Amino acid sequence: MAVLPQRLLLTDQTTALLRDLALKGHWGNSLPSEADLCREFQISRVTLRRALLQLAREGIIVMGGRGRHHRIISPAAEIGPPQGHTVRMLSPYPRHRVNTTAQLVQNALLERLAKEGYLMQLEVHPGLYQRFSEREMKKLLALPDTAGWLLYLSSREQQEFLAHAGVPCVVLGTVHPGVALANVEFDVRSSCRHAAGLFLARGRTEMIFLTPEPMTAGDKASAAGFTEGAAHGRPPGNARLVTYDTTVPDLCRVLRQEMERHPAPNAILVGWPEHTFAVLGFLHKLGRRVPEEVAVISRVDDQYLAYSVPSVARYKVDGERMGRRAAELLLDQIHHGPGKIRSIRLLPEFVPGETLG
Repeated sequence: MAVLPQRLLLTDQTTALLRDLALKGHWGNSLPSEADLCREFQISRVTLRRALLQLAREGIIVMGGRGRHHRIISPAAEIGPPQGHTVRMLSPYPRHRVNTTAQLVQNALLERLAKEGYLMQLEVHPGLYQRFSEREMKKLLALPDTAGWLLYLSSREQQEFLAHAGVPCVVLGTVHPGVALANVEFDVRSSCRHAAGLFLARGRTEMIFLTPEPMTAGDKASAAGFTEGAAHGRPPGNARLVTYDTTVPDLCRVLRQEMERHPAPNAILVGWPEHTFAVLGFLHKLGRRVPEEVAVISRVDDQYLAYSVPSVARYKVDGERMGRRAAELLLDQIHHGPGKIRSIRLLPEFVPGETLG
């Protein structure tokens, strides 16, 4: 007689999921309350209790008394490195929508991780950047075969969630204050402070920093450096932050408003390199000469900026180096645990251009 296939019971599914998350250190040293677990996984208390009893028999948890949390006795740090072979990068944009610097970062990551036998999977979830969802983040964290995470253009909520989860994770960019995660970043605060000084040296005292919303930690650090550089000038300049919704039409809308102000900006630092062309084109449409009336600097380089006429003043960054360093940090966490927090800053190189004057 043939052996019939058995249905996977809900209790077994719950047990497997709880076991996996507990062993990866998702909750730290203790499970959430049973009420929270029932709501999170949309299961009954009976199903949850059966799964918890099985984990207790396996020696993964110690059952707490009435009203007490169940203690995890086999966190990820005690069982060695994860068994997954996939590194996942959380991003709001697919690969073809990011600038060439970001593509260089991804290429270097792919190559370095592949040498160690890891695949890299881009997890594109724009909704998590528009509105954070802990439930959706938990679903992502439960994806099978995951060895570690990379965060690109990440929000504070995303960073805090991954830091609390205790899984291998590296931020590509600046970490929000108070978040304990390793990261590799370009020192945009220093370069933006330098940009303000360049504007002031040419008598440009009315300056704006154009960057999209929502702002990343790197954008906020850039704005801080820009205003610092302007305030410390002799004489000081007036530096302001101007944001738009990531689209070119909205960029043109806010730029028109700025140029109609009195006094109008005579210096612009552009946050996104690909939008530098839109800024130059729209200024020309408005009849504002660059750099005679308005000086322009791109905060970050892009390979296409080298083909611009006039040539664009910009800060050159090494995307390949950033990708390699980020891969090394993540591999160290995968192999030795995520407890070691390191921050690497790479200093951009200024490239003079005709848009500065």
